[in-house]
Formats: sequence, structure tokens, C-alpha cells
Amino acid sequence: MQNPGWPSVTCLCGFHSHRDEETDPAPPAADSDSTHDPGPGPVQFWLPDEMRETIPSEDQRWIATELFHGDKLRPQVNMWYDPPVPAQTSVQAPSPEHFLSHSLLVWMPNHLWKAELLCPVCGKQLLHHSVHKRVRKVLDIDRYYLMMTETLRCTSCQLNYLSSSQTVLNQLDLPRRQLFRLVLTERYACDMRVVRMLRDRTLSFTRLAEQLRNIHGGEWLDHLSLYMGECADFVSRPRLFPAACPEPPEPSDIPNSQWLLSVYGRDIVSRLEHMKASITSTFGSILKLHSSVQIARKLSGRAEGGKHWLYSVTNETGQVLISVLTAQEGPGLDSMASGLMNRYRQAATAPPVLMYMDSGCCSENGHKSEMQARFGGWPDLHIRLDVWSFMLRLAAGCTSDTHPLYSAFIARLSVCIFQWDPLDIALLRQTKREHLEQEGVPFITNDLVDSQITARELVLHCRRRTRGVETTVRYVEQLLQELKNWRDPFGVPLLDAVKMENIWHDQKKHVPCIQDVPGVILYTETGTSVTRTGLILTKYRCARGLTDLQSFHRHLNSFIPGAGANSLNFQLYLLDGLYKWNQEQLATSIGTKPSSVLSYAGEIVEYVNDNYLQLFGRKLVRTFPPPKQYTGELIGVDYLLRQMGQPPQTVDPDTEETIQLLEDVNDEGQEDGGFDEDVSIDPTVSLFLEDPPAFPSTSSTAEDAPVQIPETVKNENPSGLDEVDRLADYLVDLRTENHLSSTQVSDIVQLWHNMSELKKQQRSSTSSPQQRCPLVDAILLRLCEIYRGPDEEETVWSLVLQDYCKIRQLILADANLQLLDMSKSRLMQWRNQTHAAAGEQAPPKRPPVDIAKFPAVRPKLAAQMQPVVQLLPGKPLGTFGPRSASTLTVVAIPQRLVPLPPATLLFIPSTPHIVPALSRPGSQRPVARRTCNRKVEANTCKKCGSFRTAATGHSQFRGTVFCPATETLSKEQWLEKMRRK
Repeated sequence: MQNPGWPSVTCLCGFHSHRDEETDPAPPAADSDSTHDPGPGPVQFWLPDEMRETIPSEDQRWIATELFHGDKLRPQVNMWYDPPVPAQTSVQAPSPEHFLSHSLLVWMPNHLWKAELLCPVCGKQLLHHSVHKRVRKVLDIDRYYLMMTETLRCTSCQLNYLSSSQTVLNQLDLPRRQLFRLVLTERYACDMRVVRMLRDRTLSFTRLAEQLRNIHGGEWLDHLSLYMGECADFVSRPRLFPAACPEPPEPSDIPNSQWLLSVYGRDIVSRLEHMKASITSTFGSILKLHSSVQIARKLSGRAEGGKHWLYSVTNETGQVLISVLTAQEGPGLDSMASGLMNRYRQAATAPPVLMYMDSGCCSENGHKSEMQARFGGWPDLHIRLDVWSFMLRLAAGCTSDTHPLYSAFIARLSVCIFQWDPLDIALLRQTKREHLEQEGVPFITNDLVDSQITARELVLHCRRRTRGVETTVRYVEQLLQELKNWRDPFGVPLLDAVKMENIWHDQKKHVPCIQDVPGVILYTETGTSVTRTGLILTKYRCARGLTDLQSFHRHLNSFIPGAGANSLNFQLYLLDGLYKWNQEQLATSIGTKPSSVLSYAGEIVEYVNDNYLQLFGRKLVRTFPPPKQYTGELIGVDYLLRQMGQPPQTVDPDTEETIQLLEDVNDEGQEDGGFDEDVSIDPTVSLFLEDPPAFPSTSSTAEDAPVQIPETVKNENPSGLDEVDRLADYLVDLRTENHLSSTQVSDIVQLWHNMSELKKQQRSSTSSPQQRCPLVDAILLRLCEIYRGPDEEETVWSLVLQDYCKIRQLILADANLQLLDMSKSRLMQWRNQTHAAAGEQAPPKRPPVDIAKFPAVRPKLAAQMQPVVQLLPGKPLGTFGPRSASTLTVVAIPQRLVPLPPATLLFIPSTPHIVPALSRPGSQRPVARRTCNRKVEANTCKKCGSFRTAATGHSQFRGTVFCPATETLSKEQWLEKMRRK
């Protein structure tokens, strides 16, 4: 289509505008009774009165000239007409029709191509009767254009049909039908380019309407500026009489997002049968069954009421075989299962061998399980429980899923169930090691290599397998025995021991249900990637579990716009989402280069592939499978209506009921991220690459369990807590300091060493990886006593937190030691736990400390050149319990003169990525000042240019300079004036 205002180009396709002035002259002037002349100029034109009401005034003249000869339609017309372009030079006033007019689409298949069209009532031929009086405006991406159609009349029953009706369009062959590139609504029409943007769903409909409004506005202003420039140039010419130019018309409004939604629904209706056939033509050897309740809440209208579930079945590549809404679980899925088995039987396809689900996997008393009975037509089908669902059942025994050690529990549990393929892991480690060597990283250890491996790389390049029933049971029991004593820094246990024991007793029988089926291949190669060193890593796709199906439900929930949709729109959005999801999954599952043609119009792709294969011996889009015939299975809302005893929905775009339902839309500006936004990683993937460590024996009894450290610091200090109090007192006294001297650093390190040895002995008898920190308790107790007062709710705790953070930053910056981080929420949690343990309602008092035990003067430690211990980036400290010595890298830093103490849970060695202490001027260590060699005798006054000294009469008071050359007062009067200020 040619843009208005652009130069005319002759096209050879026969559909575009080109009129020879010699062979096709302009129409003669008609009688004055049937002519109108709303625009300038002496030439009059003829248009039907009804058509004048729907054609903009700036387009009436040129459309009448191009299409009509006298009062009749020209015998030879084109499909597309572009408006006239402005002349290079003109002596007449510029006209808006040359700058702001619209292109014209003439949709007259019978008049253009003599297409044979039949009456749907009597079967007789439909012939051209007249030009339809209404001209439609069509919304394009950057402008509007006009569409004119014809009225067809049956030669027998005398019924009239519009050439743009679905009855006529369905009789055209596919290539000519695609030339009608718009969707009609009651008021407007929408071009297919906008419809394709609606199909992509990368923006919400509200955002898309705003984007169209922005594009249309910019295009309109561009053409308007050309017209304004021509008008200004014409008016500025010298003439005898003042010149006037016609005022341009107002721009057309852009429809709102609700209208775009209704257009989107009509587009889906036109592709409905093809989408159903494509969905019921999908098969697989590994199936997955899962339900979602959240998306069913968006259903409204005739199917609303009660609780509904959306059940979906996918295959190993993630494609959806069926998705139904049901009012009941269990027996409500019998019809769906029967339809799936009939589909496989009719297509003569081998039945699936494995199905994953989140419940109903086990059989009791030797009978078939519920799902095995439901899919009885597939006797060799193995039912397996989703591993992540099994892990979540065990995770219910944790005190909270927000516990700091919860992720460690999930990771360790995954190691108990799965083991990585050693060859794949070795190849990935070799790749990471060579990458680090190329970057020049020194001291490359195995732990450093493992820290560079991400979960995404493990999923993409490494395979896993289950360990077997006996090994899994033994590892899980050992893990639960070890985790009984795990606590966070505030003493909160990770597991509820009694609850976890009951859960494991019930779920132990499901361990066989999560094991891999022997002989079933779960991994498919989807391609390879070559590293910079020449190593080839294979890319895998895993068919285990329900991760891809859960990802589909999340996408589908966001794909239905707004807070809800009636039954018809819900069904249309659901089918469109299923179809596009299957196309995306099919493209990603094939390990070949994706096709350069991306289109959701399956009928066109199938037509092009068939003709391309016949003419050139190959398919253009090789990844597109032609769908089979629709099997008649009920999908989505139709399945629910059958359960409720209601008739299925009839989708006829020409009926009034369907039109009302399509326009009953709700768009609240919800963002749609498309299918590429959510990239799900199997949550069962653990970064533990080795087998579980040697767990303590499960035969240990409760009497052998270690004694836990008290949760609060009591008045009777146990062994070793005197040293904690001494260090806490010393640190609290530093809260007013801006930096630490070398003596203070030495004292802190010495106190730390004294306390550390006792704490090491105390921790040697416990296996609990996390305990409440006594040093933090002692510091907070002392700060609470200092700031105890009447206003202790807000101000006191803010001051306590402020001083604690200052102490922490001081010892981090100067002593290279790190206390546990403290936030306001953690401080409030510590307060509540301490109050509950002490039985108080006020801030607790710190235990008495014998000041005499504290050393008055401690000798300065000799400077020692010891290596600084730094943690490698990767897994956070404390995630999987205390770190072993093998996970630390020793790097010699000669500038550090203070030895770094060994790492424990009280102090954490600073990591390379820790943010330094607050950069305050006073927090820096004093540096030696350089010698000042003055090069001038004195400073120069900017007012008079003389030296600013007493000899020249200058003076200053609090930064303000007195210059005798510019001041009107004497020096004494000026000083008195400045003092009064």
C-alpha cells in the first residue's frame, strides 16, 4: 500500500492504482441535482448520498474520479487505490486531500475476478448487484485506510449478500481469501498487520492501543506539517487579495483496548477449526497430567459457579494434548481419558509408556491405582509421581519455607534422590577450568570450578538418574537425622521433629513411585555448543517431572487478559493459547535451525508447504506438521458445559449472541510476557555435584544427642562466655569511634583468639551447623542497657541497631572481621525471642560482668605476615552448614599486617564482593601529611588584587573577608557589624 502524499508508482500486479488519462478520461460533469462540491475548485463529482456520509470529505473527490464514470461504477477497477500526490508547483491554494487523504481497498471479488459464488440457501449463482453504500474505515498500524465492497444478489431467491461476509469469503480459495486482510466489527475494521500484533501478545491490549495512538499521531503530524508548510509558503506570496487555505480535518480516533480485544476474539473464531484439529493431532510417548485452580477463577458467565479445575496433559516435548475444565476431580476425568485413548487408537499410534502426575500414583492392597484404572486401555502404562511434588510433601515438615536453611534442605534432599552422570559433570568441569585458565585466574581449585557452574548449565548439559529405592530411603533417613539439630542464627529449628517423623512415615511408601522406569529414555539431544577451547557440549531436554506443564499453566493464566472472561472468550483465549504454546514447544524441541518464517496462521503454512513440495520437492517450513482431522474431543469450557448438562457453545460470527459475547470483554491493562519470559528450571536441580557425605549413623539414640548451646545468655555464664563478654564490652565501647588504631585492632584480635579457642572446644561436641551467636547476644544486651528509657519502642531500637551496624563496619574495615548482619526485622525477632525466653516484657538486662577480669593494658601483637583467607564467590556461607577447609582459597596479601583469625560462625571472613564500610571522612585511617612548600608570599584578595594581609588593611571574620578598598565602613565598624550577625 502506498502512503498518502508519496509519489505514485506503477505496479504490475494489477491490483494497484494506475489510470491513463488518455484512455480513461475523467468523468464529465453531471446535472446539478445529483452533484455536490464540498471542496474547492470548479470540477464537480458524483457520489451516492449514502456514501458521502461515510467517506471523509478530503477523499470524496478523488474516489469519485477514480471509481465512477457518470453515475456508474467503471467496468475496470483495481483492488488498491492510492490518493493523489501534491503537485510540485501550483498556483492554487493547497488542498488537504493531497496531504491527509486515505488509501482505498476495493473488495469486489465478483466484479474484479468474476469469482463463482453460490447462494447458501438455494445454491444458485450470486452476481454483482451494486456498490455497497457504506465505506468502512480500516485501522492499520500507522494510519487508516478505506474499504469499499459490493452487494451480491442471488439470481433465484433474490437474497442479498455482502462480499465481505463470512458466507462469501469461505467460498474463495485460500490465496484470494487472504487478500481480504482485515477483520470487520460493527463500527470499525482492523487490518491484519494489527491482528498479527494482537496474536503475538507481547504487550497488553492497553499498551498496544497506546502504541497505535502514538504511531498514528506521529504519522498524522508528519503529513500535517507538509500541508502547513505549503499553506504558509502560498500565503506568503505577494498578491492583490489575501489568500486563504482550507482548514485540515480532525484526526481519527483510535479505538480503545476493549475493541482490540473483540477484534482478537473474531480473529480466533476464523481459525477455530484449524486450532482444534491441531490440538487433537498431538501425541507423545511420555505424558504428564497436572491441574490448576488459579486460571479457572477467571471464568465467568454461564459456566460460572462452584469450584473448577483446569486439567492439562502434555507430552515429553511440552506440547499440550488436551486441556479441560472440570467441576470434579477423579471421575470427572474419565471422559478426557477415554478421548485420549480413542485418539491413539484411531491414529494407529503406539500408546504412551510413562505418565507423571502429582497424586494417585500408588496402588493399595494389590489393586490398580486410580490412574491405572482410568487409563485401563493402556495396560503397559507406568504411573510415576513427580519428584518435586514428593519433595514438597517432605518440606511440609519444616518450620517455615522462609527459614534460612530451607534451601539447603531442598538441595540436600535432591542429592539423596538423584545422582549426576559423572561423564557429563567431568566434561562441564573441564570446560569451566579451561575458561578460567584463559582468563588468567590463579590458584584454580575444584571448588572454584564448581562455583562457576550454574543450575541452568547443569540442566542443559548434564543428565541425572535416580539412585534406587534402598539408597534413597537410606540417604533420606540419614539426612533427616542430621537435620534435627539444625537451627538458624536466632535459634529457630529447621525441622518440626514430630511432624517430619509422621510425614516421612506416610511418604516413605512413595519412594518407588519417583524412581526412573528402566528402559525409558528421558533425555533427548536438542543440539550442541562448542566452547572457545574446542570442547563440544551436548544440549539435552529432560522429560522427567511436571516442570514444563506448570510453566504452561503460569503462561496460560497471564494469557487470558483482565480479571475474568465470559465462557466464549475464555474458550477462545484458551484454544489460542494451547495452539501457540504447541507451536513454540515444537520449534524449541527440534535440534535444527529454526525456520525464518514464523506465523501462527497454520492453514496458510500448510497450503504453502503442500504446493512448495509439489513444485520444488521440499517443504518451506519443515518443522510444521500438518494437522489431522478434528477428533471431536471436548476441550476447555465445552468439557465443563457437558458435565453441567448444558449445550455446547455455538460460535457463529454472524449471530447477534456471538457478537455480544465477543464484545463483552474486560481488559485491565495486564501485561503479557509472551512465552519467552518465563524460563523454568527444574526446582529439584541441586548444585551439589558429589554424592552425599558420610552421615552420622541412624542408630544413634536421643541420649547420644549433643547438648545444644543455650538460646539466651543467662546470668550464670557457662564456660567460655566470660571471654565473649570481654570482647562484647570492648566492642561496645568503640561505638563512638570513627576508626580503630593499630593497638585497638591488636586487642580485638587477641580477645578474638582467646574466645575462639574456647568456642572451638565447645563446638567440637555438636553437629549442629547453625547456632545462635553468643557474641551478638552480648553486644545487643549491652546496647539495650545503655539506651534503656521511657521511649523504648522506636527510638531505643533504632539507636541499638545504629550502634551495632557502626561496630560491625568498624571491625570489618580495620580488623577485617565481620559480624553477623543485622536488620530491623532481625533485631525485632531477636527481641521477641529474648523476651519470651526471659519471661519479660521490657528490654532485657545484660548479665553482670566482672570488670576486673578485663585486661587493663594488653601488649601490642607483633606484626605477622599471614595469608588472608578469602571465600570464593559462589554458594553463600551457611547455606549447607559450616564450610570445610577445602572450600577456602589462601591468597597472600603482604599489605595486611594483622593476622586474620580462623573462620567460625561468630565472625565471617570478608568475601571479595562484600561492600566496604561506609565511606565517612572520619572512618579512614590518618595518613601522613605531605610537606607544604608555599610558592607565594600571601593569598591575593579577589576584590582589589592586593595581598590579603594585615599590612594591606585586610581582615576576615568567620570566613568573610574585609577589603578596605571596597568597604565603606572602617575595620572596627565592620567587625562590630559582623559580630552582631
